[in-house]
Order: sequence, then C-alpha cells, then structure tokens
Amino acid sequence: METFRSTNPDIPEEELNSSMIEQAKKNGVWLNTADGNGLVFAIKFFDGTYGLVQNEKGELLRFDFDDDSYELPGTDIIMDKLTKKDDDSPV
Repeated sequence: METFRSTNPDIPEEELNSSMIEQAKKNGVWLNTADGNGLVFAIKFFDGTYGLVQNEKGELLRFDFDDDSYELPGTDIIMDKLTKKDDDSPV
C-alpha cells in the first residue's frame, strides 16, 4: 500500500506508514468501481471524501467480479480460498 503524501516535510515516512495502516483498518471501505465491474479499496476521510489506495506501482487496489484468479489485488499473492481459519468465523 502506497502511503498518502504530507505537505509537511518534517513528518517522517515511518509515521506516515503507520498512520496509513491505521486509517485503512479503521476507515477502509470497498466501493463499487466507476464501471460497475468490481470493487476498489479506499479510505474514507473525516470530511466524507474518499482516497483511493494504490500500491507502489500506482495500481489501484481493486478486483473485478469476473476475476477468478484469487490473486490478492495489487500483488502477486495467491489467496488460499480453501483454508478456513478460526478467526474467519463471525462473532
């Protein structure tokens, strides 16, 4: 996940990275793509706007509904769809 940039040059990159991860956990949402063919990951800001999340290559973290590759969006990681973990169960 590529971090958003700050206009303040005094903020260290480590702080931006940890803040971005926390924002993604707390305020991350999957939204319909503009063409309606999939979902894109975004972070909702306090003012109601959304920031689309990209990887280091500048690609949006998205997946298409007709994508049956099980590749984690924006990576080359193949998700193991057959393995259920205990923490996957609803509470």
